[in-house]
Amino acid sequence: MPNKFVDVPIGLDEVALAHRGWSCLDARARLKVDNWSRLSVSLELSHDAEAWTNRFIDPDFMLSPLVLEVTSVATGLISYASFGFRDAASAVAGDIHEAVSGVISYGDDPVSASDLRLKLTSFDAADVPLSIRPLQTVRRPLKVQFRSASAGLDALDHEIDVDAYVSSEDPDDEEVTVCVRGVTTMAAYRKLVEVTASRDEGHEDGEFEIRLPNVQVDVLDETDFLLKRFEATHYMEVSGASADDVPKRAAEWVDFFTESADELAGEPSKVVVRLVQG
Repeated sequence: MPNKFVDVPIGLDEVALAHRGWSCLDARARLKVDNWSRLSVSLELSHDAEAWTNRFIDPDFMLSPLVLEVTSVATGLISYASFGFRDAASAVAGDIHEAVSGVISYGDDPVSASDLRLKLTSFDAADVPLSIRPLQTVRRPLKVQFRSASAGLDALDHEIDVDAYVSSEDPDDEEVTVCVRGVTTMAAYRKLVEVTASRDEGHEDGEFEIRLPNVQVDVLDETDFLLKRFEATHYMEVSGASADDVPKRAAEWVDFFTESADELAGEPSKVVVRLVQG
């Protein structure tokens, strides 16, 4: 079969991008269809550090990650792919070009543009694959339990959404997939100072320094045998010495974990999600 190239529309989450200093000058997606279907995305961007007013990550370490959200129109399943990581120094020399790609279907039936919904967005932290993964079908859902593993998160309010399931493109090649999306809101300034002071004596009066949580996910069988542990480190924190230093918006993050079922020593039955102190 000769190669066939098809353009795919891609939407922009302009609010999420602008919150983190990003501007998208050009975004294009293209399907290459031969024996398989491969999706590629090309971006041209700029970054304005002055517009990135609410920060949860040290810009000298990295900028807020750019993430591609891929939705299957047929199933509604969402997957994510990251465009990698940049620090502030690498983003000041003009326009930035980024790309991500991957096989989106190994099947005999080619994927069409109408089968996909694509969106470019940004989070304050993201632990997601660095390439686009094949479209999946859910074979069975997994039970989800949530447990707090740290008493040091009382200065924060969390909203957590978890999807966990066994999926596959091919019924003979199943994967465990767990997606955790979170929104973390800061307490008022006085509470942040109070919590900081209760933990150590290394800060001056009125200062606060609070690390935002990381994520730990355990995959277990029906006997509670631990089959797999996923961990995501977010590197997020807030610090300051006045109420003006408290971020004016919540931190948003996403973690997308996968593991081949063939690698597990049992049949997955449930996942346990914990927020742990950063």
